[in-house]
Amino acid sequence: MIPALWFLALGLGSVPQEDEVDRLLSLLGVEDAAIYAETLDELKFLGEVAALRALETFDGVDFRERRARARVLVDAVSPACIPPILDRLRDDDPLVRRLLCRALGSFNLGSAEVPRRVQALAERATQDASLDVRREAVSALSKTGSAAAVGVLDRLLDELPPSERAHCARALVDLPAARVRLCARVISAFEEPLKAPSDTVLAVLLDEYGKALADLPVGGEAPRERVPFVAARHHQDPEVATATRRTLDRALARMVEFGELERADLLLEKLAAEGLDPREMFYRRADLALTESGDAQATLQHARSLQRAARGARPEESGRWLLFGELYAAISQFGAGRIEEAYKGFGRAAQRAQQLFSERTDLQPDPWAEEPSKYGGSLAVDRLQLAGVIELWSALTYLDRGDSKTWLHTMPDARALRHLRQAHVFLLRARVVAERTDSPLGSVSWDSLIDRNLSPYRLVLTRSKVDRFRGGHGLRLAHRLGRAIASVAWFEMPGFEPFEGVSRTLADPLYDQERRSLLVELRDEERRSLGRRLDKLRRQDVRDRNSESRLVYYLREIRRIEEEERVSGARAFSAGEPSEEELLSIYSGLARYLQPSGFALSLADFMRIEGMAQEARGLAERALRDYAGGLPGSGALLTELMSAQLELSIGATLMDEFRPQEAEETCLGAARRLEAFENTLTEMRAETEPGSMQAARFDAQLRQTRTLRAQVLLSLAVNANVRLQDPDKALGYFEGAYELDKREFMRILLACYRARSGREEEARGVLMGIDPRPAFYYNLACTYALLGEVGLALDYLARDFEENHRTRGSRLRQVEWAREDPDLAGLRSDPRFERLLSAAESK
Repeated sequence: MIPALWFLALGLGSVPQEDEVDRLLSLLGVEDAAIYAETLDELKFLGEVAALRALETFDGVDFRERRARARVLVDAVSPACIPPILDRLRDDDPLVRRLLCRALGSFNLGSAEVPRRVQALAERATQDASLDVRREAVSALSKTGSAAAVGVLDRLLDELPPSERAHCARALVDLPAARVRLCARVISAFEEPLKAPSDTVLAVLLDEYGKALADLPVGGEAPRERVPFVAARHHQDPEVATATRRTLDRALARMVEFGELERADLLLEKLAAEGLDPREMFYRRADLALTESGDAQATLQHARSLQRAARGARPEESGRWLLFGELYAAISQFGAGRIEEAYKGFGRAAQRAQQLFSERTDLQPDPWAEEPSKYGGSLAVDRLQLAGVIELWSALTYLDRGDSKTWLHTMPDARALRHLRQAHVFLLRARVVAERTDSPLGSVSWDSLIDRNLSPYRLVLTRSKVDRFRGGHGLRLAHRLGRAIASVAWFEMPGFEPFEGVSRTLADPLYDQERRSLLVELRDEERRSLGRRLDKLRRQDVRDRNSESRLVYYLREIRRIEEEERVSGARAFSAGEPSEEELLSIYSGLARYLQPSGFALSLADFMRIEGMAQEARGLAERALRDYAGGLPGSGALLTELMSAQLELSIGATLMDEFRPQEAEETCLGAARRLEAFENTLTEMRAETEPGSMQAARFDAQLRQTRTLRAQVLLSLAVNANVRLQDPDKALGYFEGAYELDKREFMRILLACYRARSGREEEARGVLMGIDPRPAFYYNLACTYALLGEVGLALDYLARDFEENHRTRGSRLRQVEWAREDPDLAGLRSDPRFERLLSAAESK
């Protein structure tokens, strides 16, 4: 952005002369694409003055320049532009009409002339000759965020041609004001089947039904409101059935988000009585009781009920439900502090897991089959990972002993390390099966066990709902678990210091014959997988020679490394017992499969939230040093992204400790690191063939890098605003972040920053149509405080304390932040503000 125009866009300079705007508008007719794009950007940043002048000169130019002027309007539209836009909605050019419709739906317009806009868009949605224009008009109706658009979209859902109704349904569910109408639509589809919409439309509506129902004060209490969850579960259309399963998840998540746990539990209880599988409902209720209520006794009760119900299931299903029942029963015992009973329960769960393999032969796919069984492979991977998770739980029963104050210097029971070694074996076996069957894996590191459902880290250690794990005990136990894992797989646990005195067979996967054999098997399966991919490429009608050459190169490299290992390994072992350094040198080709975990980063963030800033920073700094020293399984992308995230985490702890200059320096280092890496990726992307798989990978990596850089810039903006008290610097950082990431959360922050800059109408426009979810409460409080709406600001702040900060450590940290936040300065003279903070502190 040109600096002078920046000041104009922020309202900090003088209004540009009409001649200057006309000069820029005249450049829209040039053939040079670069000049055209730069001129468009300049006009957009001039805002309302450019938009109004574009409309004044709209009729005297050809369709190309009208299109350009319409593009200016999309980003620079203001309430004053509405009447002239309405007059031009019948333009001869379809693209012009489409862009004008989009401008009418802009959130910058707020509540200005909503009835006229809705009427005009409804007319375009039904009468325009262009399908693209009709679809744009429907989308614009939703984006107005107005309740006036609900009835129009509801009517269009019946009146539009069948092929356009799914798009209309998506527009309806995207409109927060349409919750009641959406619920009524779905309910009526099952009460009056002959009037039900098509399956495609029904799937769209059902997908959001659960969330909309949860948003209603008593949604889900009436039997007719629960019918869709049951009746559509086994619908003949797979999309409808899938949407029904997903919508129950969304209903429960929304109720949990609002802290309505009894309501969620009651919904599950009634659905079980009305036809849904009672085993699934008991499983969900056990999970809800443990993770959200912290009620170990209720969890045990639901687990026992699940075990009883499992015995009545079909033989092919009973084993799975019995395993889950046994596991949740053991977890509840662990949560209650009954360690010995828990250990026995985890042992029984492990036996159940082994029985699943013996009962289901299809879980072991035939390696000689021409086409590997992805379905069977995915099931086998899931079972193996679950067995690994059970080993984590068993290890914890030995780690969670003694005085936690001595854990830092106390060697854990060797039995804990043996359980973790077995967990590592299951992890490697799962990777072998996944490679053999071409089954996708979310992660190949320890994260696939630590972060998966039913893991101790996700169920109890990072959740302070269970009394025994409050006060940081769960996080300290998680740190001890990380050190114990590092003691059996230190390549894979950056940030955690291994315990001393561990036997070499336990400590070194390359020395441990069983684990080394699994790594060799994993490499063999990778070679076979590459061979299958090469065969498929060679059978294609149009040969991709570049991809074939890369695969041939990889296969030759694997064979070369295997031969070198065979010779070097035989020589080293014949001379005696090789050292760790020698083994790493010999088996460097195997060590690359030991990908490092992100456990340290995740745990550091949880520690910081709980007020353990010093411990969090120490963990992140050690992980950063480990990455800088080089890890065998970490490539350039992983190293740069993880290092930047660790620097961001360190910067956040420095902010918490009121060290803003150091925080800024650390985060700027992360931003520079990511920008340099992004430039490298861009150069490499430019050298790849357009449309190739390699180009797609680079595109995904670029998106990931830019998203992370936006997070870093956003943290810099918060630090500059709250800690450095420099709003101009904060605005600069935020503008950079918003250019990289324009999701809804960033829109709310945009409203906050615009309100801080005195651009109140624009801020209010941004807020229109935003769904006020709990995750947004604090920033909404800041925005309304800056807009002078004290009552709304206090209301959102109270909701934030109540629903987003339920642990004492998190709540105290947020209260401290609120006292310092300059965005809330307008509330400090109101006695209700101090009463609210004091009440939050005393809980």
